[in-house]
Amino acid sequence: MAQPNEGFSVNVMEKLVDEEVQRQLKTLPARTIEYIQPAQVRAYALNRLPALYATSKEGVRKQMLRGQAQLQEKITAAVYQGFSAVQQDPLRRMTHHSLSANETHAQAALHDLQELLQRPDLTWDNVVRITERALVETQSGKVTWRRISDTDYALDWDSGEVYRR
Repeated sequence: MAQPNEGFSVNVMEKLVDEEVQRQLKTLPARTIEYIQPAQVRAYALNRLPALYATSKEGVRKQMLRGQAQLQEKITAAVYQGFSAVQQDPLRRMTHHSLSANETHAQAALHDLQELLQRPDLTWDNVVRITERALVETQSGKVTWRRISDTDYALDWDSGEVYRR
Protein backbone atom coordinates (compact mmCIF):
# COMPACT_ATOMS: atom_id res chain seq x y z
CA MET A 1 0.00 0.00 0.00
CA ALA A 2 1.41 3.38 -0.97
CA GLN A 3 1.99 5.87 1.78
CA PRO A 4 -0.12 9.00 1.49
CA ASN A 5 1.58 12.26 0.63
CA GLU A 6 0.31 15.74 0.12
CA GLY A 7 -2.78 15.84 -2.07
CA PHE A 8 -3.26 12.06 -2.01
CA SER A 9 -5.16 9.64 0.14
CA VAL A 10 -5.09 5.88 0.57
CA ASN A 11 -7.85 3.44 1.40
CA VAL A 12 -6.51 1.42 4.32
CA MET A 13 -9.31 -1.12 3.81
CA GLU A 14 -7.41 -2.33 0.73
CA LYS A 15 -4.45 -3.33 2.91
CA LEU A 16 -6.70 -5.05 5.44
CA VAL A 17 -8.52 -6.97 2.71
CA ASP A 18 -5.23 -7.94 1.01
CA GLU A 19 -3.96 -9.37 4.30
CA GLU A 20 -7.18 -11.33 4.82
CA VAL A 21 -7.17 -12.68 1.25
CA GLN A 22 -3.61 -13.94 1.75
CA ARG A 23 -4.51 -15.48 5.13
CA GLN A 24 -7.51 -17.33 3.71
CA LEU A 25 -5.64 -18.42 0.57
CA LYS A 26 -3.21 -20.32 2.81
CA THR A 27 -6.10 -22.40 4.18
CA LEU A 28 -7.43 -23.52 0.78
CA PRO A 29 -6.48 -26.76 -0.95
CA ALA A 30 -4.11 -26.39 -3.90
CA ARG A 31 -6.76 -27.77 -6.29
CA THR A 32 -9.15 -24.99 -5.26
CA ILE A 33 -6.55 -22.22 -5.51
CA GLU A 34 -5.97 -22.90 -9.21
CA TYR A 35 -9.58 -21.79 -9.91
CA ILE A 36 -9.34 -18.54 -7.96
CA GLN A 37 -8.14 -15.13 -9.01
CA PRO A 38 -7.31 -13.25 -5.78
CA ALA A 39 -8.00 -9.90 -7.48
CA GLN A 40 -11.62 -10.95 -8.00
CA VAL A 41 -11.95 -11.94 -4.34
CA ARG A 42 -10.39 -8.62 -3.33
CA ALA A 43 -12.77 -6.59 -5.52
CA TYR A 44 -15.77 -8.57 -4.28
CA ALA A 45 -14.86 -7.92 -0.63
CA LEU A 46 -13.94 -4.25 -1.11
CA ASN A 47 -17.28 -3.59 -2.78
CA ARG A 48 -19.00 -4.79 0.38
CA LEU A 49 -16.91 -2.99 2.97
CA PRO A 50 -16.60 0.65 4.00
CA ALA A 51 -13.61 2.64 2.83
CA LEU A 52 -11.07 3.74 5.43
CA TYR A 53 -9.21 6.67 3.88
CA ALA A 54 -6.16 8.36 5.35
CA THR A 55 -3.92 11.20 4.21
CA SER A 56 -1.00 10.81 6.63
CA LYS A 57 1.10 8.08 8.22
CA GLU A 58 -0.64 8.72 11.54
CA GLY A 59 -4.02 8.53 9.79
CA VAL A 60 -3.02 5.22 8.22
CA ARG A 61 -2.02 3.86 11.61
CA LYS A 62 -5.32 4.97 13.20
CA GLN A 63 -7.42 3.57 10.35
CA MET A 64 -5.53 0.25 10.50
CA LEU A 65 -6.23 -0.01 14.22
CA ARG A 66 -9.87 0.97 13.70
CA GLY A 67 -10.30 -1.57 10.91
CA GLN A 68 -8.70 -4.37 12.89
CA ALA A 69 -10.64 -3.59 16.06
CA GLN A 70 -14.07 -2.76 14.66
CA LEU A 71 -14.30 -4.35 11.21
CA GLN A 72 -12.18 -7.50 11.23
CA GLU A 73 -15.19 -9.84 11.45
CA LYS A 74 -16.83 -8.09 8.51
CA ILE A 75 -13.58 -8.19 6.54
CA THR A 76 -13.15 -11.91 7.22
CA ALA A 77 -16.76 -12.61 6.19
CA ALA A 78 -16.60 -10.48 3.02
CA VAL A 79 -13.39 -12.19 1.89
CA TYR A 80 -14.85 -15.63 2.66
CA GLN A 81 -17.93 -14.75 0.62
CA GLY A 82 -15.66 -13.49 -2.14
CA PHE A 83 -13.87 -16.83 -2.32
CA SER A 84 -17.21 -18.61 -2.44
CA ALA A 85 -18.52 -16.30 -5.15
CA VAL A 86 -15.53 -16.60 -7.46
CA GLN A 87 -15.34 -20.38 -7.21
CA GLN A 88 -19.08 -21.09 -7.49
CA ASP A 89 -18.90 -22.54 -10.95
CA PRO A 90 -15.41 -23.66 -11.97
CA LEU A 91 -16.81 -25.40 -15.08
CA ARG A 92 -17.64 -22.04 -16.65
CA ARG A 93 -14.04 -20.89 -16.39
CA MET A 94 -12.41 -24.14 -17.48
CA THR A 95 -11.68 -25.29 -20.99
CA HIS A 96 -13.88 -28.35 -21.38
CA HIS A 97 -11.63 -30.10 -23.89
CA SER A 98 -8.81 -30.14 -21.33
CA LEU A 99 -10.83 -32.29 -18.93
CA SER A 100 -11.48 -35.99 -19.24
CA ALA A 101 -15.12 -37.10 -19.28
CA ASN A 102 -14.78 -38.38 -15.70
CA GLU A 103 -13.35 -35.07 -14.49
CA THR A 104 -16.16 -33.17 -16.23
CA HIS A 105 -18.78 -35.41 -14.63
CA ALA A 106 -17.12 -35.07 -11.23
CA GLN A 107 -17.07 -31.26 -11.48
CA ALA A 108 -20.72 -31.26 -12.61
CA ALA A 109 -21.63 -33.47 -9.65
CA LEU A 110 -19.80 -31.12 -7.28
CA HIS A 111 -21.64 -28.16 -8.78
CA ASP A 112 -24.98 -29.98 -8.31
CA LEU A 113 -24.12 -30.65 -4.66
CA GLN A 114 -23.21 -26.98 -4.17
CA GLU A 115 -26.66 -26.05 -5.45
CA LEU A 116 -28.48 -28.77 -3.53
CA LEU A 117 -26.88 -27.93 -0.21
CA GLN A 118 -26.79 -24.20 -0.99
CA ARG A 119 -23.07 -24.21 -0.14
CA PRO A 120 -20.97 -22.53 -2.84
CA ASP A 121 -17.93 -23.15 -0.63
CA LEU A 122 -18.31 -26.93 -1.05
CA THR A 123 -15.19 -28.56 -2.53
CA TRP A 124 -14.04 -32.14 -2.92
CA ASP A 125 -11.89 -31.60 0.18
CA ASN A 126 -14.84 -30.70 2.44
CA VAL A 127 -17.72 -32.56 0.75
CA VAL A 128 -18.01 -35.28 3.41
CA ARG A 129 -17.96 -32.86 6.36
CA ILE A 130 -20.49 -30.45 4.82
CA THR A 131 -22.80 -33.24 3.60
CA GLU A 132 -22.69 -34.93 6.99
CA ARG A 133 -23.59 -31.65 8.71
CA ALA A 134 -26.51 -31.11 6.29
CA LEU A 135 -27.79 -34.64 6.94
CA VAL A 136 -27.54 -34.24 10.71
CA GLU A 137 -29.35 -30.90 10.56
CA THR A 138 -32.03 -32.42 8.36
CA GLN A 139 -32.45 -35.40 10.67
CA SER A 140 -32.83 -33.07 13.65
CA GLY A 141 -35.56 -31.10 11.86
CA LYS A 142 -33.43 -28.18 10.70
CA VAL A 143 -33.94 -28.58 6.96
CA THR A 144 -31.34 -26.22 5.55
CA TRP A 145 -31.21 -27.26 1.94
CA ARG A 146 -33.45 -28.09 -0.96
CA ARG A 147 -32.77 -28.38 -4.65
CA ILE A 148 -34.72 -25.63 -6.37
CA SER A 149 -33.79 -26.40 -9.97
CA ASP A 150 -35.09 -29.98 -10.11
CA THR A 151 -38.55 -29.73 -11.67
CA ASP A 152 -39.06 -33.41 -12.60
CA TYR A 153 -39.22 -34.68 -9.03
CA ALA A 154 -40.60 -33.41 -5.77
CA LEU A 155 -39.99 -34.40 -2.20
CA ASP A 156 -42.66 -34.56 0.47
CA TRP A 157 -40.62 -33.18 3.36
CA ASP A 158 -42.99 -34.63 5.98
CA SER A 159 -42.99 -38.23 4.75
CA GLY A 160 -39.64 -38.22 2.96
CA GLU A 161 -41.29 -39.68 -0.18
CA VAL A 162 -39.94 -38.65 -3.57
CA TYR A 163 -42.49 -38.58 -6.39
CA ARG A 164 -42.46 -37.69 -10.06
CA ARG A 165 -44.37 -34.52 -10.96
